[in-house]
Amino acid sequence: MFDVVWDSTNKPGRVPANEACAHLMKHSPVAVGTTPMDAIMAYVSGHVSQPDSDKDSTDPRKVEEVLLKLQTLLLDREGGVESQRKALDMVSNLDFGRVDGGKQHFLADTKTPADKGQANSKVQLATTFKAREDDIQAIKVLNQQQHHLDALSRHFSKTQWDLFAAWWKLLTESPSVDREAGATNHETVRSSLVDLLGSINNSSGNVQGAVDKSKSDVKTKTGVDIQTGSAAPFYQGSDPTLLVAGISSGWPLDYTKPLMVRLRHQLVGANGEPIGSTAPPLDK
Repeated sequence: MFDVVWDSTNKPGRVPANEACAHLMKHSPVAVGTTPMDAIMAYVSGHVSQPDSDKDSTDPRKVEEVLLKLQTLLLDREGGVESQRKALDMVSNLDFGRVDGGKQHFLADTKTPADKGQANSKVQLATTFKAREDDIQAIKVLNQQQHHLDALSRHFSKTQWDLFAAWWKLLTESPSVDREAGATNHETVRSSLVDLLGSINNSSGNVQGAVDKSKSDVKTKTGVDIQTGSAAPFYQGSDPTLLVAGISSGWPLDYTKPLMVRLRHQLVGANGEPIGSTAPPLDK
């Protein structure tokens, strides 16, 4: 970004991208890991030779072991076995992305003895709600309908993103592409996605109505409230981290700091007068 000579006719004398490509092809400094730290450790393991002595205190592999232990100590400072296992589980959870699992319904008798007109806890114990087999089957059907509704909700969200992607692709296509043919193709894609959104929305409305009716029927049949909680989440593998060593960042180190500039009225001409303005120069 600095010291760049702009020339529309000639290639720059030094192209950092070419240097990075030559470095990559010659040394292959590439490592893949589930997390940034794991990628660094993979790179160290693949590029560090074995020491001559097992007692060598400067062995990079021992440093690697210490760094891995520091990961868990940063999460839990206790040195006990259980606390470190818990911290290790937290570190391994970074390997997976968590996705909302939706809702789940439960039968719960939330009325207190006072609400039931009962004065003591002994009566409460004697009348504790016990679900019958029919009640259990009814709540299972309700949860199946809720899972269907949650799946439709996720599908609807994904289709919305597909529609956005189609719109973005149309805006960012190269000018060399046949605009008329491209517009026709994108209109076909857009129309199909809009129809799919309408179909999902209608299905969601029907399933939502079925869920509401089932909740009302179960509550009327059992006489207890339906409690709604979170279902178990889904997990999927996170995108791996690719490490390419030896290539500096394309951004300068001070790109987040204020850039010092000189305004036009701060420039002084040959006659000693400010250029373009009679305003006094700024001190800062």
